[in-house]
Amino acid sequence: LVQPTAQDARPRIIMSAEEASSSGLDQESAKQSLRRAGSFSRQKKNRAGADGKAEQDYSEDALSNPRSLQVIESPEDELNDVVAKEAVDLFDKGAYDEAGEKWWALAEHARANGNKAQECTALHNVGTALVMMHELAEAVTCYNKALQVALDAEDRAAQVELYECLAWVYRELGHAPHAIECLNSLMMLHEEADNAAGQVLATCGLGSIHDATGNYPEAAAYYERALELAREAGDEKAVARVLGDLGTSYVQVGSYEQGVDCYEQALAMAQAEGDRDREMRTFGNLAIAANLRERDEEAVGYFEKTIELAAELGEPATETRARADLALVLRALGRLAPAVESLVKAVELAKGQSDIVAMGEHLTQLGVTHLKFSKDAAAAEPFLAQALEAWRECAGLLRAQLCETRVSAQQRNSDNLETAEFFDARIDAHVLLQLALTEQGKTDAALVVAEEAHAIATRELLALGGRDHRAVGTLLGAGEECRTPVDAPLGVAEIRAVAAEAGCPLLMLTLAGDNEVLAWVVPPAAGADVSFCKLDLEPALAAAGCTSIVHAVSRLHEAIGISAGVHVCRGSPRGGGGEEEAAE
Repeated sequence: LVQPTAQDARPRIIMSAEEASSSGLDQESAKQSLRRAGSFSRQKKNRAGADGKAEQDYSEDALSNPRSLQVIESPEDELNDVVAKEAVDLFDKGAYDEAGEKWWALAEHARANGNKAQECTALHNVGTALVMMHELAEAVTCYNKALQVALDAEDRAAQVELYECLAWVYRELGHAPHAIECLNSLMMLHEEADNAAGQVLATCGLGSIHDATGNYPEAAAYYERALELAREAGDEKAVARVLGDLGTSYVQVGSYEQGVDCYEQALAMAQAEGDRDREMRTFGNLAIAANLRERDEEAVGYFEKTIELAAELGEPATETRARADLALVLRALGRLAPAVESLVKAVELAKGQSDIVAMGEHLTQLGVTHLKFSKDAAAAEPFLAQALEAWRECAGLLRAQLCETRVSAQQRNSDNLETAEFFDARIDAHVLLQLALTEQGKTDAALVVAEEAHAIATRELLALGGRDHRAVGTLLGAGEECRTPVDAPLGVAEIRAVAAEAGCPLLMLTLAGDNEVLAWVVPPAAGADVSFCKLDLEPALAAAGCTSIVHAVSRLHEAIGISAGVHVCRGSPRGGGGEEEAAE
């Protein structure tokens, strides 16, 4: 389940077949999906087929990311033909906004001249450009306009493409009912055309929707139906692909034997057909299933086969993930040296792909390995510091999109898992670095990291409340403009200045575990030292009948009548105010 990249999301391009096959696009690796695939079989392929088109899968990526690279007749007007080619060039260069404007102008011209086919194509391209800019709600509007034109023109091929695009975007926005409606319409079109392959695709799409919403039994039922359709059609390639997704659905509900049986069938078919790519993915799935069944040595063997095939096939994304997963299994087995070696290689591969998110994840795991398993805080520190740099770089690229997506999702009574997972990963790295620093006695440096984490949490909580922190202004300042922007970094001197201005000690807290808190007291006096201590609250929590700090806070909220819908910002020196001033 991935967001489109420049390679995945090619528009319905207005150019010749020769130009279509020869044009190439650089991937925007820094804007890759933040959600990891649930299985190796569901990872998106980045390779194009021999004809220059992205390979169409029946089950993986079943909703077909917004892309349609095919030959479209050029506009009759020479000027429009020039504009169309300019739009394609701009899209190829990553200037999606400008490309979208040109396609919009072409759509207006086509509408004025009654050319419905050209209008539909241009609107479709505008939608794809918006997807590339992460403006998914606006993309829905364009795709729906294009769909209406296709319906009026009875252009069934365009309807198929647009229903696929809409289903994908609706799923990303968390609108499962709308996505299912699109897929049901898609199924009807394929049934009317007696398109067995299309029916398999739409059925797998329905399974994918239920999979994404956590309804795994329903997802398995759709995949089982898709398997029946693929077998009835005699499409062995589709059968092998659906077996992969069906196996993953079984594994997700704990039916490991059934899941492994599906994987083994898919593996046998892949090996018989010489499909090395399918073989690689299936070994990855078998590794995950073995790990879930606590057969770690078996999982190691499968991961090693996955890595070998990925290197042979030139699939660095799959190799990166397999090496990272292998490292976690080796670490659990106590084989720390090979685990570190595998993670270091995963970081190198991620760096080679400009995959900042993967770099952040794997560097964090290297830090965890040294800090928690080798008990070496000094060795962990540089890896965790590098992880924070990776997350900062990624946030710099994605901050606007992440915040806008979360606000948009909240307004639509949904949530964006990619934003949530990105936020959690960043905070985890901050907490781990604080632990590594405090264990070495570097408490002032840890305080700076803690303050940065609090600022990130503040932004996230504002977005959870349906607000963009850049437009809040007064929420953290007790009715006045915040003196310090939420995005500005604060060092120890700036934190001391806040305490001095407030005229009272500043307390900074970090939850470092279920029962552990890191605490700093910053005095208002210029010459006084910052105090630090690590608090183990387990005895006090046990005496109060609580299992964790989160449990205790939940009980406190119940006792004083705070509803679950109230968002309370964690204390930060940025606003100068307490929880009462930040609560809604």
